[in-house]
Amino acid sequence: MNAHTTGAPRRRRGGRLAAVLAALACSLSTGLAAAQPADSEGEGKRFAKDALEAYQAQEFDKARGLFEKARELYPTGQVLRMTGYTYLALKSWAEAADAIEASLKATYKPLSDTDRTDAEGQLAVALKHLGTVSVKSKVAGATVRVDGGDPKPLPADVRLVEGEHKVVVSAKEHEDASATVTVKGGEPSAVALDPKPKKTDAPPPPPPPEPEPVSPPGAAWFPYQGPIGLAVAGAGAAVGGLGIGLLVYGSTLRGAASDNRDAHLASYGDACQHGDLTLCYYDTQLINRDGERAASAFGAGLGLAITGGVLLATGITFVAAAPSPLGSGAAPKADDGTPTTGPVSLACAPGVDAEGAAVLCGGTF
Repeated sequence: MNAHTTGAPRRRRGGRLAAVLAALACSLSTGLAAAQPADSEGEGKRFAKDALEAYQAQEFDKARGLFEKARELYPTGQVLRMTGYTYLALKSWAEAADAIEASLKATYKPLSDTDRTDAEGQLAVALKHLGTVSVKSKVAGATVRVDGGDPKPLPADVRLVEGEHKVVVSAKEHEDASATVTVKGGEPSAVALDPKPKKTDAPPPPPPPEPEPVSPPGAAWFPYQGPIGLAVAGAGAAVGGLGIGLLVYGSTLRGAASDNRDAHLASYGDACQHGDLTLCYYDTQLINRDGERAASAFGAGLGLAITGGVLLATGITFVAAAPSPLGSGAAPKADDGTPTTGPVSLACAPGVDAEGAAVLCGGTF
C-alpha cells in the first residue's frame, strides 16, 4: 500500500485507508446479508466484496479485474475510488487518474467529503507521473494516434505517462506526420504536426492527334463517285418528273372540283335549298372527294418534286467533283515514282497530212 501513501505520515494514511476499507466492507456485507438481491447491482456488490478482499491481501492484479467488473454493474463513488487505488498500487498512473476522477464525478452514491478529500490527494499522486500533451494541426479533419492507439480528432489534449511517446497525425490524402514527444510528470507540453499532401504522379500527356488524311488534288470523295453521281442525278430527275406530274394532276383536279362546286351552288344553293335533296347530298360528297384527291395529289407532287430536285443537285455535284477519266494532263506515277504507260490526255481535230485530209490526234503517252 505504500504506492499511494505519499505526502502524509504512514500511520495516519494507513489508519484512514483501513477505515475506508472497513466501511466499504461493512456496507457491502450488510447490503448482501439484508437483501440478497439477484439483480445486476447485487452482482456488482459481490464483485466489489471479492475485489476488496483481494486488495487487502495485496493481490492487486486480481483486485483490478474484480473492481472493473464491479464498476460496470455497481459504479458507486467508493467502487470507482477503490478501482483507482488498485491501479495506483500497480503504478498504472493513467488508469488510476481516470478512475479516481470518475469517482469524484460520480452521482450514484457519491463520495463523502472526507473520502473526496482523500481521493483528491491520491489523484495528485497519480498526476505527478502524468503529463498533458496538447496536439494541434492546421489540416482539417486530422486525427492523432499515440503509440499506435485509437485515432482521436484534433485538436486534442492527451494525458500520457512520463517518458517518450510517438505521436502520429493523419489526414485523408496526406502523408502521416509524426514526432517523438518526451513527457515529464506534472508538466504540460504541446506539439503541432501538419501532414503534407500526397504527391501524385502527373498523368502522361495525351498523344498528339493524328493528322487528318488529305486527299490529293483531283481525288474522288468515295469509290465510283462519278457513276454513283450519275445514278443519283437520274433518280432525282425521275422522282422530280413524277412530282411535277402529280402537281399537274392535283392542279387539274383542284380546278375541276372548283368548277363542280360553282355548278353545284348554282343548281342547289349553298344549303341544298333547291332541287332534289338526295341528289344535292350525293353531289356534295363527290365534290368533297375530288377536293381531297386534289389536295393529296398536290401535296405528294410537291414533296416528290422537292426530293427529286435535291437528288438531282446532289448527283450533279458528285459528277462535277469526280476526277476526269483522262486525268489532268500530268503523267500518272507508280508507287516508286516512275511514270506509268498509257495516255493521260488525248485531243483530235481535222487536218491535212502527207496523204491528204485526215483526222489528226495528239496526246501525252
